[in-house]
Amino acid sequence: PPLMAMLTDNVGPSERGRMMGIFNTVFFLGVGMGPLAGGFIAGAFGHDAVFTAWTGVALLGALLCFVAIKESAKEKRAAAANARASAAADAPLIKPGLWSTFAAGCVVRARGGVCTSFNNALLPLYAVALFDATPAMIGSIMFIHGIGLAFFNIPGGMMSDRVGRRLPALVGSLVATAGVLWYSAATGFWALFAAVGLAGAGAAFSTPAVAALTADVCDPRRRGEAFGYFLTSFNLGMVLGALVFGFVSDILGLWGAVFAWGVTSLA
Repeated sequence: PPLMAMLTDNVGPSERGRMMGIFNTVFFLGVGMGPLAGGFIAGAFGHDAVFTAWTGVALLGALLCFVAIKESAKEKRAAAANARASAAADAPLIKPGLWSTFAAGCVVRARGGVCTSFNNALLPLYAVALFDATPAMIGSIMFIHGIGLAFFNIPGGMMSDRVGRRLPALVGSLVATAGVLWYSAATGFWALFAAVGLAGAGAAFSTPAVAALTADVCDPRRRGEAFGYFLTSFNLGMVLGALVFGFVSDILGLWGAVFAWGVTSLA
């Protein structure tokens, strides 16, 4: 949350979507490259080496925060003044009349969490049941989803700066839903591959818009807190998606779980 708040603090509303697009692209590139690098390290040096490398990367991130992320004296004074003003005025988290907008943005972000957890937990099982997918096929399906999540953030963010937040969020959600519903009609590897890529691209396209929207509708003095709730909605989707649809798959089967997720996504 503090990183997202810092980035949106330092750009105007007309550039927030693009900034969030770049931010999310970098994140999802890490999501895609991390397992790939970890696999090579484990294969070459053993499993323990992966955790050593992971710890090193975490320490590097802490060092970068300490060295590279700086606040000017002016920003520090402004932050202190904002803190005092916030305490004095009891600033609202969300600007008046915009709570439903903030809640809708959180729901869209939670949808992204559900999609990610569904793909991690149930999509490999579905692929194996559908056409006896090999590990390489499953890896390719997860890879194309990650690529879609990474590279469609930037155009989604740029569009949200040009035409407003609602249209990219709506288009991205509908495209992602179309991909999920395509899962249930897929009959082979390439159809599922394309459907998963479409779902990832749609989810990515909507994400910068709803992140920029969160920055737009919250009080600037509580922007970090607003992003905390926003990111919590994604993680709740991550947790509940796999749990709920795991039970659904036991009741309705894997195809039923895929179809139910498509209907839920549309809602």
